[in-house]
Amino acid sequence: MGSDNEAYVNNQQVSWAFASGKGGVGKTFLVAGLGVILAQKGYDVIILDGDLGGANLHTALGVDPPEKTLSDFTSGKTGRLVKQVVD
Repeated sequence: MGSDNEAYVNNQQVSWAFASGKGGVGKTFLVAGLGVILAQKGYDVIILDGDLGGANLHTALGVDPPEKTLSDFTSGKTGRLVKQVVD
């Protein structure tokens, strides 16, 4: 079952996750760069910073911090996750 928010490469949905138990290893830098490159190539890209305590993907992308975060969503302080998307 698909949704409008799924990415497809060669008609196949693609999802990647980047994780590490240690901070400062370049996850944010890698994901920001990869997301920008894929978007420039015309792919639909959704990036989620899953760091509940120190999400800073917005800084790497040079955009304003979001009004609500994933932490707000998981703690019930905000409604539907789709409403937290930053364009």
